[in-house]
Amino acid sequence: MFHAHPRTPRRSSAAPTSSTNAGSQSVQATAQVPQTLPPSAERALLPVSSTAATTPPAIVPSLPAQATVQVPQPLPQNAEPPAPLVVLTEGTLPQLQVPQVAAPSAPPTPAPQAVAAPQPKPLTPQQLVDRAATECEQQEWEQSLGSYGKALAQSPSYMPALIGRAKLYRNLRRFDEALLDSGKLIHLYPENAAGFFERGLTRAAMGLVPGAAEDFDMALRFDANNALARLERGKMHLLMREFPAALADYNEALRLAPGMTRGYIERARVQRLLHQPDDALDDYSAAIQLDGQAVDGLLERGLLYLELGNVQKSLADLNAAIDRAPGDARLYVARARLYRHERAWREAQDELDAAQRLDPLSKPLRLEREALQNEMPTHFQASASGS
Repeated sequence: MFHAHPRTPRRSSAAPTSSTNAGSQSVQATAQVPQTLPPSAERALLPVSSTAATTPPAIVPSLPAQATVQVPQPLPQNAEPPAPLVVLTEGTLPQLQVPQVAAPSAPPTPAPQAVAAPQPKPLTPQQLVDRAATECEQQEWEQSLGSYGKALAQSPSYMPALIGRAKLYRNLRRFDEALLDSGKLIHLYPENAAGFFERGLTRAAMGLVPGAAEDFDMALRFDANNALARLERGKMHLLMREFPAALADYNEALRLAPGMTRGYIERARVQRLLHQPDDALDDYSAAIQLDGQAVDGLLERGLLYLELGNVQKSLADLNAAIDRAPGDARLYVARARLYRHERAWREAQDELDAAQRLDPLSKPLRLEREALQNEMPTHFQASASGS
C-alpha cells in the first residue's frame, strides 16, 4: 500500500481555474491585466450623456464558452474617436453635431395695395341746382342740364330744379322740353303760380301770345302780387295791341317793384304808342338812372329824341349805347338812320356796313339799307357800289 506524501503546492503566475458544478461544462477565461490608458482615450470612452440614455438597454448576448474578453488597446493621442462617440472637452457639456438645415425662405412680401380715396359725400339737390346755375352763367349748357338732371334724379318733384331746367331749355330754344318741365310743375303744384308762369314764358317765346296771356292770368290768380307776371302779361297785351290793358299791368308791376328797370322801358314803349312822348322820356330816363348799362333804354330814348328832332341828344344816346355794347348790330342800324335823316350818306353807309359784319341776316338792317338806297342820290349810290 502506497502512502501518498503531501506535495507542496507550486506557485504559479497563472490564475487558479474555477470549476462549475458537476455535469456542467467549465468555462475558463484568461484575463489579461489592462494597461493604463492615456487620459484622452479615457475621455473618449465616456458615454455621451448620463441623462440622454432614455432608450431601453441593449440585450447583450451570452458569451460562448472559452470566450476571451479583449481589452481595448489605447488609442494614439492624435486619433479621432470612432463614431458615435463625442469628443468632450474640459469645462463643456457634450454637444451633438447637428446637420445644418437651410432656413425656410420667407414668403414674398405682397405688393402694397392702393388705399381707396374716401368717396365724396353726394351733393344735395339744392347744391346741384346751385352748381347748375353757376355752370349756366359760364355758358356750360350741357353740364348745367346734367346737374339739373342729377338733382331731379334724387328728388323728381324738386321745384327749383324743374324751374331752372325749364328756363334753360327755353333759352336754348328747346321748347318742347321746356313745356314738359313746366307741365310737370303744373301737375305737381296745380295751385302754384310757378308752373303757369314758366309755361307762359315758353309759349310767349314760341309766339303763342294768347296762350301765354292765359298762363299769366292763371299765375296772377294764385299770386296777385307777382310783379314779373304782371310785366309779362302787359307785354302780351301790347303785342295784341291792347294798349290800355298793357299800361295798367305795367303800372301795377312798377307799383309792386319800383326798382325794376325793365318795367320802365316796357311802359315807355306803350306811352310812345299812346303818343305820350314826355312820359316815355321820363320812363327811359328812370331806367337809365337805375341801370347805367341799360342799352335798350339808351337806344330807344335816342330814337325818340330823333323823332322829336333833337339830333344832338339822339346821337349822344346812340354813341353811349355803342360804347357799352359795341357788338350789337341794332345800334349801328339806329345810328345809320340818324345819318340818313341828316343826309350824311357816306356815314350812313359805313354804319350799315358795320352792322352787316355783325349780323348779316338782320331784318332791321335790310329795311334800313332799302330806305337808304331810296333816299340816297344816284351819284352816291354809284360811289358806294364801286367801293
